[in-house]
Amino acid sequence: MPLMLVGMAAMAAAINSNANPNLLSDPGFESGTPVPSAIGGWATVVDAAFSQNYAHSAAWSMENYYESGGFHGVSVQEVAVTPGAAYALDGWAFTPNELSSSGMGMLILFFTDANGALIGQYLASPALNGTSPADTWTQLSVDGTAPANAAAVYAETTLWNPAPGDAVYFDDLSLAVVPEPSALALISAGLGLGFLGRRRTL
Repeated sequence: MPLMLVGMAAMAAAINSNANPNLLSDPGFESGTPVPSAIGGWATVVDAAFSQNYAHSAAWSMENYYESGGFHGVSVQEVAVTPGAAYALDGWAFTPNELSSSGMGMLILFFTDANGALIGQYLASPALNGTSPADTWTQLSVDGTAPANAAAVYAETTLWNPAPGDAVYFDDLSLAVVPEPSALALISAGLGLGFLGRRRTL
């Protein structure tokens, strides 16, 4: 293989392996153990629990469920951020039975300042709802850019406004920094030059 192609392949491998590391701890909920602080793990805030009832992979998932008198089920994890960086949260959601007309299962992303105050609005993925297919894992995603004074981003699983019998399971979540367009353009240009160089040697 020509030296230029070797260099381009190494650059592409470096970008793929390092540009988007998963910032979440326990993204597949395999610890089975809540972390009350929400730092370095998942806090089961209300009407949420680690579960082995269903899993997208391995053995565990996070269940958000209905409980009488409850408003919505929530689990959350806090991660430090770089102001100005874009973050993407994605994962899989599953409901064993069709949800009620009011129930909505979503991934939520939001930013806070150094004092823990909310900055801006809660950002939500498309929702599993009463029209979503049951017994099927569905991929959800949401993204947002950390404001200038952001200190933390929160990844949240939620079952909003559930009715009796509603439950949504979440699994295999990922929170990652979205690569800047300039980095992607550099790789594309480099690979293109490598391809042209290879053509000239044929």
